[in-house]
Amino acid sequence: MQENYWAQPNGMGPSEITPDTDGDGIADKVYRLENSDYVDRLPLVAAKVKKPILPVANFSTNATSGHLPLTVQFTDLSKNETERNWDFESDGNIDSTDGNPVHTFTEPGTYTVNLTASNENGTASKNYIIVVLEKDDTQDAGQNEITSLPGFELLYGIFGLLAVFLYRKR
Repeated sequence: MQENYWAQPNGMGPSEITPDTDGDGIADKVYRLENSDYVDRLPLVAAKVKKPILPVANFSTNATSGHLPLTVQFTDLSKNETERNWDFESDGNIDSTDGNPVHTFTEPGTYTVNLTASNENGTASKNYIIVVLEKDDTQDAGQNEITSLPGFELLYGIFGLLAVFLYRKR
């Protein structure tokens, strides 16, 4: 058995436009050759190859650095994925498969967070650097000193009352 493919330069040849409802690669209609008594009972049709839809890995964070303990909210912005895997600790192990996980870093260091998105057609990854600094005890002490100044609350309250008073006067 020999099949033929009937094409034209303008893309309107019988093999290019004739339907193939059962998807077997052979046209549903017999092709009659112009100005002839001959017919092609099994004309081939154009193969319609679908491009695979690949995943695109992407995410955002609410913090890229900070002091211990550092809690970071990750938001998955990937497209076309059916599965996602997060590695927060830079160790190659999957730490989460959630869409929008929260992770707390408890040790100082530089972490390469990796999100791998996948579907039946492939995988894609995105990395992001998170820098976790040692706990800053002087920062906490400074904040406690400011709030413990005698009369601070009173002074703050007077300015707040004055602002409300001036606003109401208008």
